[in-house]
Amino acid sequence: MNQNLGGKMKKLLIAASALALATSAITFSAAPVPEKNANITIWETSGPEGQFIQYAAQQFEKQFAAYNVHIKYVPQFAATSVPKMETAVQTGAAAPDLIVFMSDRLGEALNAGIIAPDTVNPQIIQKNFLPAAVQAATGPDGKIYGFPLSVQTYALYYNKKYFPNGVTDFSQIMQFSKTFNNPANNQYALFFDVANFYYDAAFFQMYGANVFGMEGSKYDPNKLQINSPAGIKGIEALVSLKPASIGQVGTTTATNMMTMFGQGKIATMIDGSWDVQHAKDTGVNFGICPLPTLNGQHLISYSGIRLIGVNPNTKYPMASEIFAAFCTSPAMEKARFQIVGETPAITELADSPAIMNTEYAGAFSVQAKYSKPMPNISAMAAVWPPMAAAVADAWNGNTTVTNAMNNAQKVITQQIQMTSK
Repeated sequence: MNQNLGGKMKKLLIAASALALATSAITFSAAPVPEKNANITIWETSGPEGQFIQYAAQQFEKQFAAYNVHIKYVPQFAATSVPKMETAVQTGAAAPDLIVFMSDRLGEALNAGIIAPDTVNPQIIQKNFLPAAVQAATGPDGKIYGFPLSVQTYALYYNKKYFPNGVTDFSQIMQFSKTFNNPANNQYALFFDVANFYYDAAFFQMYGANVFGMEGSKYDPNKLQINSPAGIKGIEALVSLKPASIGQVGTTTATNMMTMFGQGKIATMIDGSWDVQHAKDTGVNFGICPLPTLNGQHLISYSGIRLIGVNPNTKYPMASEIFAAFCTSPAMEKARFQIVGETPAITELADSPAIMNTEYAGAFSVQAKYSKPMPNISAMAAVWPPMAAAVADAWNGNTTVTNAMNNAQKVITQQIQMTSK
C-alpha cells in the first residue's frame, strides 16, 4: 500500500483517525474474515478519492494485521473504470480485485460479468443506506452488487457579489439577467452545460417524468418515456430560462464555465460537488444552494452513486468484500467526507448536523433528497447523445420541444432495439 499520502493528507488524517478509532469495527450479518496473505488491488480516481482509499487501506491492514492482508491502490478514473476492466478481462491483462465505479455503469458491468453480488453485507446496505444508494446498487435480480461510498449530484453555485443571500427561485435569476447579461462580453446570469442530459434531467423530471417505465422494481428499456407530457413540459421549462443564459448551445462551451465564473462573468452556474475546490481556486466569494424552484416545482436532479464493486474472479473474495464493506462503514464514510467532501451514502450520516451544517456540503445533501439515481441499466447508454442533441435543437430554436422529444424517443428506441439483438 502506498505510504506517500502528502502533508495535507496527513493533517486530514489526524481528525479522521480519531473518528475511525472510536467506531472502526464493522457490523456484518455474520462474522467473515479475510483470507490470510491476501494481496488486493483496487482502482479509484486519483486525488482526494485515491487518498481516502490509501487511508482506508492503512486502517484495514492494521485492524486485520493477523491475516497479513496487503492492499494496493492503482489510480483509475471511476467514470471509465468499468469499460477499462472489461478490456482488461477480454485481453487477459491484470484486472483488479476491486473497482470504484459510478452506478449508471452497473448494468454494463453486470452484462460483462465483472461485478459480483454482495454476500457478506446486503442487509446492512438495504437497512442503513440512502434509498437512492440502495436502488443504484441493486441489480435486476434484486441482489446488491456494489458497496455505496457516496452520493454525487449538482446544485447552484452563486457569486455572492450578485446574490448575497443565495437563490431560491429561478425567477430571481431571470430578473437579474435583464440588467446583467451581455452576450458580447460572454456575461450571463445563468450558465450550465445545456447540451448534457445529466443536467437537463433535473428539468425533464421536475413534473414526474422518467426516462424508463418500471416493471415491478426494475427499469424496463421497452417502456421508454422520453416524449411523455411531463417530460415535454419539463424541457419546455428548461428552454424558458434561455433569456438568462447563452443564446445558442455551442457559442460558449461548458469547459470555459469555471474560468468565466472566476472572472465574474457568470453570476450563477449549475455544477457538481466535484468542482467545489476548482471554484475555491478562482478566488470568488461564492455560495452553493440547492437547485432553485421553477414554476413552483423542485428540480429533480440526477444523482450518481459511487460504488465499490468486487471482481467475481478475484483470488481473495472474502478479503475484497470485507475491505469494500470496511470502506463503507460509518467511521470510514465520516473520514471520507473530511478528505473528499462528498455526501456519505449512509442515511444517518447524510442527515447529520456535521454534514448539513458544513459550508457547501449541506446544499448538495439537501439537493440529494430531490434527486433520482441515474438508471443503472445498460440501455441508458443509448439515451445520452440523442437527448443532448434534442435539448440543444430545442434550445437553439431549430424545432419545438415536442418535435425534439418525439425524435429523441424514436432514435433511442431504435438504438435500444439494435443493441438488444
